Amino acid sequence: MPLDELLANAHAVLDARWTSPDGTVHQADGIALWDPYIWSEEEDWASLDRLHADAYAKLHALASRLRPRRETPTEEPAQSSPESPSLPGGP
Repeated sequence: MPLDELLANAHAVLDARWTSPDGTVHQADGIALWDPYIWSEEEDWASLDRLHADAYAKLHALASRLRPRRETPTEEPAQSSPESPSLPGGP
């Protein structure tokens, strides 16, 4: 799926609200992506990693704009930013 199409669909999902019969308003809590590497050649994995890092950074930015989050002093900071994903064996 092209990245612009992914972002457009993600925006629609994250922005959607629906009301159940009891009056409770619901919304999606997040988005999951699944891209098994078994369908790709191993030599393509590095480029897939870069593609995934770019997609997650853009999804993170979209979600942050749609739902700004206020951190409280009791919350732990994120372990890594979407701009610089952790690499296996790295710090």
